[in-house]
Amino acid sequence: MSQGQRPQNNNTDPTSKQKTINLSEAVVCDCGFEDENHNLWTDVWYADYGLYKSSLQYDPHYLVMDYTVGAKHKDTLARVFSPSNVKLTHEGGITLSVKQNGDGKYTSAAIGTKRNDFLYGTYRARMKTSNVPGTVAAFFFYRNDTSEIDIESLSRFHDPYKTYFAIQPQIYDKGAASPLTNEKHDLQFNPTEDYHEYRFDWLPDSVKFYIDGTFVREMTTNIPDSPGRILLNHWTDGNPYFSGGPPTENADLKVSHLNLFFNSSESKSPPSCSKSKTPCQISGKFLMAI
Repeated sequence: MSQGQRPQNNNTDPTSKQKTINLSEAVVCDCGFEDENHNLWTDVWYADYGLYKSSLQYDPHYLVMDYTVGAKHKDTLARVFSPSNVKLTHEGGITLSVKQNGDGKYTSAAIGTKRNDFLYGTYRARMKTSNVPGTVAAFFFYRNDTSEIDIESLSRFHDPYKTYFAIQPQIYDKGAASPLTNEKHDLQFNPTEDYHEYRFDWLPDSVKFYIDGTFVREMTTNIPDSPGRILLNHWTDGNPYFSGGPPTENADLKVSHLNLFFNSSESKSPPSCSKSKTPCQISGKFLMAI
């Protein structure tokens, strides 16, 4: 398998039941993957965006979004997702930008996996968020509006910076989001200065959220039980009660890696284990070495 994704090559598929890893010597993972909590997963999607030489728009495994979500509340903005707002970064990786156009309107950015058979797994994205107030950076699983797992960073929060964890549908108690399906977590670092790993482990009876490998929160209510796709987006709607803004200048979300270990709803057979007799172990060192 390809050791990264290079769109100009024919072999660009970031997913497989069998993945070759370059460590001190080659290891073939055809017996699945075991995560830090000893959960076993059959499939992998590994993307190091620093290896990209051309736009994701030319990669058949991705959806680069081009659509509009109308304004949901009075005095808020429509979310206009534009493919031109997804670019390669100079430092290696991809940028999802929120931009102000000359007419005073704003455009946002979103990408997603073309495949929509993700069913349970451990999902990880390395991101550096914007320091421009007024945007939402999101990494999430999505099937529909009532089957969703969200990690969202709101750039309007500083001192401390904050990240939201949520499951859809959310539960509300007297008009406020219930902690059963929503949490606002204070970060102990500045997420705009460097890349950090945002992760959720989706199991049949729970979702566990992690930041930089450290467990933060577990939710056990309204857990999705059907397959969907994985998405990243960066947007504003000027809502003073959530995104804030709109931003006063262009804002960038930068993503270096997307690492997904999962079961596919379309899988008809277990891993072959013909070359490796035990699952490959997932760790931070392992991920950087793929």
